[in-house]
Amino acid sequence: MKIKLTLLSIILMTNIALAQWDYGFDFNKAGTAGLQFLKIGVGARESAMGEAALGISKGANAIFWNPAGIAYVAKREVSFSYSAWMLEINHSATAITMNVKKVGTIGLSLIYMGVPEFQETTVQAQDGTGRMVSAYDLGIGLAIARRFTDKLSMGGQVRYVKEQLDQDSFSNILFDIGAIYFTGFRHLNISVCAQHFGPDIKMLRDKFRMPLAFKVGLADDLFHSENQRLTLAIDLVHPTDNTERMNFGMEYGFFDWLFLRGGYRLNADLGNWSFGAGLKQSLIGVNGSVDYSFTDYGEIMGGVNRFSVSFGF
Repeated sequence: MKIKLTLLSIILMTNIALAQWDYGFDFNKAGTAGLQFLKIGVGARESAMGEAALGISKGANAIFWNPAGIAYVAKREVSFSYSAWMLEINHSATAITMNVKKVGTIGLSLIYMGVPEFQETTVQAQDGTGRMVSAYDLGIGLAIARRFTDKLSMGGQVRYVKEQLDQDSFSNILFDIGAIYFTGFRHLNISVCAQHFGPDIKMLRDKFRMPLAFKVGLADDLFHSENQRLTLAIDLVHPTDNTERMNFGMEYGFFDWLFLRGGYRLNADLGNWSFGAGLKQSLIGVNGSVDYSFTDYGEIMGGVNRFSVSFGF
């Protein structure tokens, strides 16, 4: 009964928040929030599955999707992710998690996105002034999650974020909160998450909102045997700075060491289709995995390759 009341409270809070954060815009809200780097998917597995990640991401990398997912780390886990982002921009992330008895799982996260240096241009010097300009985004997080029962886990994260644009910069403190509930029916789980809660920030003369997003996810195994598994995941995403989306993802696992994945993001402006593969293996007490994904952003923007590795020990 207590679990049901907890989940009901989370859903009600999400609905209230959605009402409070509806800015009443009658037009597409794309580009009306800052810190857009926070919306770039971290991890090849989750990206290959169309970012339908709320219920399937369980481990260190879950800290970037649903902090409740790190509660399933048995002892310690480390993950590294790299994206060859568009326009030669590099996007990398890492997460470290550790299970602490009677406390839960504690995690640290880091995201860095750097823009290659380029030459400054002005109206008077359209071919360049000779001065080089740079920019970067940074996010550092601390998360904690706990499994309250064998069915329910909850977690939260606080993050320091900063954006540097040449000689100007701004920073903020943001919060994430999420939960995963296993229903007991088949392998079905229901997940909820709210990401990037935080105050507005001012950059020069303009004020920006945070890219707040509310998500609800469903994940279940369409079939599950000793040697094979096929998982379907669906996420409903309500960003306050864009239109609503639905993310679909599927993962086929063979002997729990070879994985094939595909996904589709419905109502996304770009990057609808994605696919990828992964390998998992245990050696001398270390559980390792290597994953790859490709997301198609069309002829103009090209494709994005992502690579991830993780180690549990």
